[in-house]
Amino acid sequence: KKATANRILLDGSLLGGVLTFKEAGIGDIAGSAINLRGAILGLDKGLPEFRKLALGVASRQPSALASLAGISSQGLDGLGPLTAQAILDGGLEELGIALSAEAQGAQLRLDGKTAHLISLEPRFEGRAEVRHPNLAQLLNQPGNWGPLHATSPLSADPSRIELKDL
Repeated sequence: KKATANRILLDGSLLGGVLTFKEAGIGDIAGSAINLRGAILGLDKGLPEFRKLALGVASRQPSALASLAGISSQGLDGLGPLTAQAILDGGLEELGIALSAEAQGAQLRLDGKTAHLISLEPRFEGRAEVRHPNLAQLLNQPGNWGPLHATSPLSADPSRIELKDL
């Protein structure tokens, strides 16, 4: 797929195998803005390590952005505007992840660590949190069922996802 990218900004450096993004981004591509800050270390030594690498996306059309990236956009057409930010910190054997996203009035947060991403046994251990001011609206049901606020420890690997305290 083709798309026009506008307002491209890249302020960074590559020194001694460390790629630093002071500020980088695309102001408009497929109805979305994307920004990047932080650093990637070890590019001259094999496996990279991330230092507070923050990727932010604000999209008016998540399905158009997904299609451009070659990802199935099924289920995204009715989503509406989406904002998301992910922060990566660490190496591929133990990577800290903080993810936050907002869509349709709902907020999602995932915080935790991955382990063994480059092996056949990757896993994630952390915490998940979901908030919405009206559960009925989130589930496309009539009425007002009141707010949703759920938090739980989360464990995941390729064969399962487990929310422990719901």
